[in-house]
Amino acid sequence: MAINYTLNILKLKVLEHYNGLNDIVSEVVFEYKGTNENNISFALENTMEFLEADSSNYIEYNNLTKQDIDNWIKSRFDVTTMNKTIETEILKKSRPALVEKQLPWSN
Repeated sequence: MAINYTLNILKLKVLEHYNGLNDIVSEVVFEYKGTNENNISFALENTMEFLEADSSNYIEYNNLTKQDIDNWIKSRFDVTTMNKTIETEILKKSRPALVEKQLPWSN
């Protein structure tokens, strides 16, 4: 089963001023979504928090790119586990519905 995975940044929250730095990203809300060839999809929504500002890796807010945020997420979350979770949920959605039937000897 081929699954296409996408990472969507939904929201960024910042500390406006902290330790002499401005607009420090302190929270990222994201969706990690997988869609198979039959257009069946499943998404995980998660929040990543940064407890401390790292002035050595600081990027001005207006200079941040989606790739910067993607890299932060991928460095802190187990993408393999997220992929397996999404694959399992897509498989569940792909199966035919279970139907409860009366026991054959109960007629």
